[in-house]
Amino acid sequence: MPKRNETWKNIHPEREMWSLWREPNLMTKRQQYIYQLIGKITDKKAKKKQDKTIYYSLAVIISDQEKIQKINAFSDSCNSAVWKALQANQFLGKEYLFHCKNFMGTYYLINWEKMKEADHEN
Repeated sequence: MPKRNETWKNIHPEREMWSLWREPNLMTKRQQYIYQLIGKITDKKAKKKQDKTIYYSLAVIISDQEKIQKINAFSDSCNSAVWKALQANQFLGKEYLFHCKNFMGTYYLINWEKMKEADHEN
């Protein structure tokens, strides 16, 4: 019988080696993919993370994706020009191509491009 201080890894070292041979996590691959979504921002709410840094929760209308209703924007993960535009409310009434990452069903803004009318019609 193992001693009380021994960990499970010490008792079964072969199981630890098995974990090194597993395939990479599929969640990691999804996090690395950049989604491109066309839509408009309808509202912005400032929120605070646990470490007191501010981020924005953007209410959006995405064409062809009714399930996506919100995109979060963090100052450390999105383009600095985009962050400044969000702070100054320079986004209302404009259509954008959002570049986002998805983490566990939540979309995080990385960058955006202003859409031209001719681009959206095609």
